[in-house]
Amino acid sequence: LSLILVALLSLPILAAPQQICRQNEKNAPQAPRWQAGAAGTVIDQQLGLQWQLCPLDQSGPDCAQGQWTPLSLMQARDHLYQLNAQGLSGHDDWRLPTLSELESLRRDGCVAPSIDLRVFPHTPAVWFWSLEADAKQSNGDGYTAAYLDFASGFTGEDDKNLGNAIRLVRSIPLK
Repeated sequence: LSLILVALLSLPILAAPQQICRQNEKNAPQAPRWQAGAAGTVIDQQLGLQWQLCPLDQSGPDCAQGQWTPLSLMQARDHLYQLNAQGLSGHDDWRLPTLSELESLRRDGCVAPSIDLRVFPHTPAVWFWSLEADAKQSNGDGYTAAYLDFASGFTGEDDKNLGNAIRLVRSIPLK
């Protein structure tokens, strides 16, 4: 046992993973479509969407407080119902995003996570639920739903009973 402990203690301490971007993406300007919204939200002026700045259960101005919570799709919907009843950020019409809405957050040329961290800081490189099945991949069994993997930027389907992250969205009028 002491030999194992010594071996573990001699391993180098690993730093937190860093986002990887193509060279030309590292210093690319932030898209002008994003605007800071009220009460921890971000406005997508191009699509007319208001997003939660932080994934569910992360908080703070840079989303560095707390830890995202893996939720089954049913748990996510129950939590969503409670948040709407409480008036999250002054609104009661939050929902899970469609797959295409989630894909609109993807930052091509970056992985781990594949999102603009200047807009959505501390987004974990994990799977995020969509409210629908992925029509491109659906096996039609009703037991799966679409997700976007922010580690790679790819989409897929997962068992609705397994836990993934969520980031809520609501539609707003385009100006």
